[in-house]
Amino acid sequence: MVFYKFFVKIRAPLLFLFACVSLLSQGSKSWDPQFSESPNLSSFLDKISEYCGKLEKAAFDYVCLEEVTEKVVKTRHSKSIPRFVRGKFRRVEKKTFVYDYQLIYKDGETEEKRILLQEDGKPVIKKTSDLKTHQFSYKRIVFAPMVLSQYWRDRYDFTVSHKEIWGQETILVVEASPKFFSEDPRFAGTLWIRESDAGIVKVRWNQEALENYSHLVERARGAGLEPIITVTAEYKVEKNGIRFPSRLFIEEAYLKEDGTKVIHSETSVSYTRHKFFSVETDVRY
Repeated sequence: MVFYKFFVKIRAPLLFLFACVSLLSQGSKSWDPQFSESPNLSSFLDKISEYCGKLEKAAFDYVCLEEVTEKVVKTRHSKSIPRFVRGKFRRVEKKTFVYDYQLIYKDGETEEKRILLQEDGKPVIKKTSDLKTHQFSYKRIVFAPMVLSQYWRDRYDFTVSHKEIWGQETILVVEASPKFFSEDPRFAGTLWIRESDAGIVKVRWNQEALENYSHLVERARGAGLEPIITVTAEYKVEKNGIRFPSRLFIEEAYLKEDGTKVIHSETSVSYTRHKFFSVETDVRY
């Protein structure tokens, strides 16, 4: 199944904390509990499952500019969690990377290619295809919506929690959770879906779906901390009925025993200047 082809992976086992920050804005909300109980939800999800089936059978080849900013807080005692939490002299280490990114998908096979163009604002003489982020790695984010394919849909419960207004668009916010207990949940999280055409425009993973998450939890809780990791992808680029990633944001935060939220790292990725060589599909609504 294509759904297995995307992931966000925790690189570092746990590299510890820094300053308190406010929660991200969630946008305007208009609660509509009656909709979540409506029989129309099933037919609405049918449209999305149809899109996922066409995405799985599609073929495309495109390039774009991938701009990555990674911020990690470090201190004099960053190798010791208890001393780090109490310590001072915090500093933010910021790294930026600009890649020429290419994704090729055909006959169920996916190939990602990267050429590093800039690092920390300076041209790179020796180009490399490695993703050089330190905290997290990620692959094939275009396939994240496949949780709503018919195969996976039968294994999850979906609930519309509320509506949001984005400009002239009405967006349904759908919560997805596994029906059965699994040590490998694959996906649990939230999807933002256009009411007008069932287009998935945003996905947020719950942290339990991340690879290596159990190792991070073990180390964090050993220091009296509770991890709060959010991964959000947006899909604002469309070609021939297929939606492609426009942004990815990863926030790595922790709760201290007194309830204080602290953030350790942020990874922000933007995709621009798309050039499509081919997008072969018959996606329709």
